[in-house]
Amino acid sequence: MRTIIENIRNNEQVKKRPYIEQFVKFAIVGTANTFVDFGIYFGLTRSSEFWEGHYLWANFIAFVFAATSSYIFNKNWTFKDGNRKIHIQYPKFLLVSAVGLSLNETILYLLVTQAVFYDLWAKVLAACVVLFWNFIINKIWTFRPEQKTQSSELQNPEV
Repeated sequence: MRTIIENIRNNEQVKKRPYIEQFVKFAIVGTANTFVDFGIYFGLTRSSEFWEGHYLWANFIAFVFAATSSYIFNKNWTFKDGNRKIHIQYPKFLLVSAVGLSLNETILYLLVTQAVFYDLWAKVLAACVVLFWNFIINKIWTFRPEQKTQSSELQNPEV
């Protein structure tokens, strides 16, 4: 894994566009959390008739666990965010994730009920769509670097 990241980091195109490295890291974190999500979803929906009949609730539970894990890894690894205002940032992340969940649930529902897709294939397609939504909004809103104010620049002038 480290070799892959180093190869990406040393690529000339990536050096010119650092957001590519962030997207790759975001996708790696997303892939790992997709396994968490799918594992919980699969475990619930295949373990009892209740959860099989309530697959959207199972999807919600799985998504919450995966979203929390995603926040931790994206904050610390993908965006290397040092913002200590977690009480502001985590709710932002959860809001972005909730919108992503809504997109995911809607796509899953439509593909399963209207297009008659197998639920796991529908979930894969939904996850791909939500990946782009989550990366863009988290990059520009949730993990946006804090802007220094003019007064803080006067107090701490850079040499």
